[in-house]
This record gives sequence, C-alpha cells and structure tokens, in this order.
Amino acid sequence: MGTGDAAIVTDSTCDLPLSVVEEYGLEVIPLKVSIEGETFDDGELGQEEFFERMDAAEHLPTTSQPSVGEFTDVYERLLARRSSVVSVHLPTTVSGTIESARQAAPAFDDRVQVVNAHIWSGPLGLIAMRASEHARAGASPEEIVRAVEAIRDRATLAFALDGLDNLARGGRIGNATALVGGILDVRPILTIRDSVVEPVKRVRGARRALETGLDWFYGQVGDEARGRFIVLHAMSVERAQEIHELVEGRYPGAEIIDSELGAVVSTHTGNGWGVGYVPSD
Repeated sequence: MGTGDAAIVTDSTCDLPLSVVEEYGLEVIPLKVSIEGETFDDGELGQEEFFERMDAAEHLPTTSQPSVGEFTDVYERLLARRSSVVSVHLPTTVSGTIESARQAAPAFDDRVQVVNAHIWSGPLGLIAMRASEHARAGASPEEIVRAVEAIRDRATLAFALDGLDNLARGGRIGNATALVGGILDVRPILTIRDSVVEPVKRVRGARRALETGLDWFYGQVGDEARGRFIVLHAMSVERAQEIHELVEGRYPGAEIIDSELGAVVSTHTGNGWGVGYVPSD
C-alpha cells in the first residue's frame, strides 16, 4: 500500500448526513449524550425524539467525549487495511475529543495524524469531506494535514438560536456572554472564530435574524464561492429550507448539503439554524 490510501476519521459533531458519510468513506466516532440517567451515542436518537426528551427533562443533558480506548479500537481496525489515518476533530475549547485522539495515536507510531479543525458542526464535516477527497486523489497523510490547515481558518459559520439558555447552561458560550438576556424575542447571531463562539449581532425576531445572519454570512464568503455550503437546523426545518433556497439563489450552482444538528451539538444550542461554508482549497 502506498501513501495515498489514508483513512479519514472525524467525530459526530461534524453533523453530516449518513448518506454523505458513506459516500465519502468517513469514519465518524460518536460523542455521547446523557439524559435523565440514560446515555446514548450521538446520532442514536432522532432529532425530534431527542428534543422531546430534552424538553421534558428536569436538567439539561450532558455530553462527553469518546474514550482513548474507542479511538484506539477504531485506529486499529482501519490500519489493518489502510496504511495511515488522518483524524480531524473539534477543538479543545469545547471538547476533550481531540485529546483522546492524540493520546491514542502514539500507539501506532507515525501512522495516525491528528489535526484540529478549529471549528465544529457542519464546517467540520465539510473539512473532513475535503480531507477524504485529497486522500482519494492519492495525497499523503502529511499533505492531507496541510490541506486541512490551509482551509480550516477560512471556514465560515453563522448560526441563530431561538435563545441562549442551552448555550449558557452548557458552558459553551465563549465570548457571547454579552448577548444573554435583554429585550423580548432577541435572536442572537453567532459564529465560531479562533475556536470559540463569538457574537455577530443580536436582533429582534426570527425574520430579522435570518436576513441579518445571511447578510453577514455572504460578506464572509464573498461574491464568488469555490467550495461547499451546509445548511443545518435544530427543529427549524422550514427555515432551513428557506435558507437553502436563498443561498442557492445567491450562489447559483453551488453544492449545498442539508443536515440536522445532532444531539450533542443540539444540547448546547437548543432550537435554531446554521449555515456553513468551506472553500475548496
């Protein structure tokens, strides 16, 4: 086997549809979510069932990273048939997942490369997809890591939540503390920058949030898009459909993936929507 058969591993906060995961041959290691004494792999519960359980629960669900042993088992299985692994994950600012990966990697000498995506949710998924494309084109693990590092800080994400309660209670609010509370029906528009949640604006009403959020997002992407988009939602399917159509109208011919936020990310966001973009290279 040559250097061009690297397996790509990511984690379940990538929030990619299963069909895309399978198409790109990605190995997705699930985080865990615990609710009312029961623990599930991320993705085990459908979005509607998870929100019903979360809304009925006395306490906010908790989330946890995969263990070192889980990473070890996955790496061992993949390396039985592939020469190398590139493992792409969300940053330590929100999860210890990448540290579990890093602790597992040395057991396999230099055959496992772990890289920080600096972002999570849909853009992490888009980055993993690009890594897979490079791997299939014959790139070495080192070349794949360099490709990820070249695009990760140009990834863009805008998301708007119906409220900040989950984000604040879950401790993942980053620098968006100033947006908590305030006037009735405030919709915070947020992004992820330098591996932390950052405020963009806060506006009143769902319609204004959608318009303002997309305007900001378009400004980040620019007039031309040479990459992929992903539209995400947490119990906001109609808004997600509208966003898809608006992005498609703004960037005709662009590839747009539609997906649902998984249970782990939804625990910290609550209801809302997001739109992400990652350049081709």
